[in-house]
Amino acid sequence: MSTMCGVAQHNNLMRKIEKHLNDNAGAKRLDFIQVMTDTPSCAEALVRAGVLDSTADAKMILHLKVHWFGSDWRAWWPEKDARDEVLRLGFVQLLSPASGTLPVRIVWVCSGEYFQTILLKSNEQLTMIVLTPPIPNGVKLPAANQYEADITMVASLAEGAECVMSAAVNGGTPIKLGSVTGFAETCVIPVYSEGNDAADS
Repeated sequence: MSTMCGVAQHNNLMRKIEKHLNDNAGAKRLDFIQVMTDTPSCAEALVRAGVLDSTADAKMILHLKVHWFGSDWRAWWPEKDARDEVLRLGFVQLLSPASGTLPVRIVWVCSGEYFQTILLKSNEQLTMIVLTPPIPNGVKLPAANQYEADITMVASLAEGAECVMSAAVNGGTPIKLGSVTGFAETCVIPVYSEGNDAADS
């Protein structure tokens, strides 16, 4: 299956989860852990925990169930096992009682072969990297509001050009490559966070 150029994203879903966890640190995080443990569907767990609203966020919930965790032809990575459980256990491990009230940051990196969660803990912040294969080629993401670019990638000029072409073909946000004097074979790629609930993943 051909795929879109790999990219890092800090999208609307990630922001919703971060806001919920950062606004409800402490005991409420323990409730979130319990819901993630007891609910076999990550999408439903996010509703039960109060992160997503079953009516207002209906499109996002359906998107998660169909594209992220589905098993039919519409699923993005149906060959990857236990995707739902990987994400839920990632949250449980990230928010261990020892984490206290540290701020949470979640980033999605859709590049590579695996579906994993990578957890980084420091004295200042808890970071979850959701690592997935790229989005299948041909997926048309609807136009979305953009937040200020808060992620920057550095790549070779060839890979940068591939990302520009992939974004154009798949209807993503146009990418403009930046250059830095003294680095002739590389480019800087600002990543704009999408804010469209229907397409956010």
